[in-house]
Amino acid sequence: MNNMKKRTAHPSILFFLLILFLLSGTISTAFAEAYRNEIVIANREMISSCSYLNQSGGLPYCLTNDTLLYVDENGEYQPNICNSFDFNADGTLLTIHLPEDLRFYDGTNVTANDWKRSFEFGLENSSMAGSWAGITSVEADGYDILIHMDNGYSASIPFQLSSVMMPIVCAEDIDSLPVDDLYWNARIYGSYYVEELVQGDHVTLKANPYYKTNNPNIKNQGKPHVDRVVVRFMKDNFAIVQGLIAGQIDIASSYLTVDNLPELQAVDQLVVTAEKNAGIYSFIINPDFELFADENVRRALTLLIDRDMIYEQSNGTLFPAYNLVSDFAIGYSEEFTNWFQENYTSMNGREEAIALLAEAGWTDTDGDGLLDKDGQVFEFTLSEFNHDSMFLNLLQIQLMDVGILMNIDPLTNSTEFRRLLGKEGWEVGLASNSFAEISSILVGHLEQVKMAGLFSDEEYAKLDELFVKAQSCLDNGEAEGYYNEVLREIVGTGCYIPISTPAVIIVYDKDVYDGVYYRRDATKIWLNDCE
Repeated sequence: MNNMKKRTAHPSILFFLLILFLLSGTISTAFAEAYRNEIVIANREMISSCSYLNQSGGLPYCLTNDTLLYVDENGEYQPNICNSFDFNADGTLLTIHLPEDLRFYDGTNVTANDWKRSFEFGLENSSMAGSWAGITSVEADGYDILIHMDNGYSASIPFQLSSVMMPIVCAEDIDSLPVDDLYWNARIYGSYYVEELVQGDHVTLKANPYYKTNNPNIKNQGKPHVDRVVVRFMKDNFAIVQGLIAGQIDIASSYLTVDNLPELQAVDQLVVTAEKNAGIYSFIINPDFELFADENVRRALTLLIDRDMIYEQSNGTLFPAYNLVSDFAIGYSEEFTNWFQENYTSMNGREEAIALLAEAGWTDTDGDGLLDKDGQVFEFTLSEFNHDSMFLNLLQIQLMDVGILMNIDPLTNSTEFRRLLGKEGWEVGLASNSFAEISSILVGHLEQVKMAGLFSDEEYAKLDELFVKAQSCLDNGEAEGYYNEVLREIVGTGCYIPISTPAVIIVYDKDVYDGVYYRRDATKIWLNDCE
């Protein structure tokens, strides 16, 4: 990995990615010796709205909004700030037991009613309301939260309860403060609260003196040892890199690129890591496009992609992917990964692919280095949005090496990508997901599959039925069977090809590295002197 230090101290299974966040900071004394009063973190996002319902804003929300549950290294939900939780026999009732001594930063007790009111307000005002569709009603009984799912268990509910996008806000503040004041002035339960905002420049967070968590990954489960965190809004990579080198920034992430690595790795005081992201880069191929109408040609394209070479040539920032679900996502199945490798990869992939293409009539008849057939060059256009240029370049080089010309059509956003799939004439798209929970991932894939017309209405209805069965299973083994069946059907068309998992490059000052627990979906960070 070219001297890249891979972080191993705190392996964790990560979940729900709305966006990747830029982090950064400063410290002079190691956590193990004496605790620093303040650190500085770089954040890419400029906060434009004060509402806690805002889904952008990055790291400040991660530190100020804590979650009821978290996901352990085995992909199981565990109590985070609650004491315990339990389902009834048929999965229609989830009861969450809060500690009686949980307090907001001013010492006010946190009750079940605070979460109930936060949830109700969120449903009314947040675009995330659809994620909670499985809930039919919520009750508050002292320090117990009762969540009713009258139509049966939904896998998305515990996942959302581990998300920072539905924090516990003091009910009194929700009812008395304007919406835009809720984030800055309301009492919100988390390890930090907002002390100062200078819009467009920085936000200062102060440690909640009453904070406590049941997360065993956190060594200090009470008030964070770092009293203040200054989150600076910085969009300029050069400024971030120079700030890290100068010791003016302690933690930075997300929008650092492989081009920044040599300069950062040369600084002994910095720990440079490449953490797997939840996203998977995948080809989605239009079978109605004449070039890929032949299934053997689609198979040849799959076999030609050398994922290990992409990893090596990307300096360890593009991990091989053999599944549409990340290997640390909730619901990841090694069985499906093995199935994909057995059926869609080969030790002699290049030779097999060339033979399949020749059988389909694609050879270099004129010696110009490009495959051709009946006077037509093997050429296609890849439509994509917001993907790593290094990844695209490596793909182009690999395909050109066997005579396939891949052009790049850069799209503006995901909406434009979805519209493209619904039209005629598209050729190949580069799909991706940024979730770390299988039902959320498959919702996106199934939507794309439907828009792309890869299945008939009848076939799609069967897929959707399998998905609903999987989502409603309390038994993880039974759910895995249904999910794998859906995945095999999607991949089995030869039109969906997982390729790579991008890394999040995270840089720490050595003095803070061991004090940070960072969840790789970039939705949560703790500064509590972690094991």
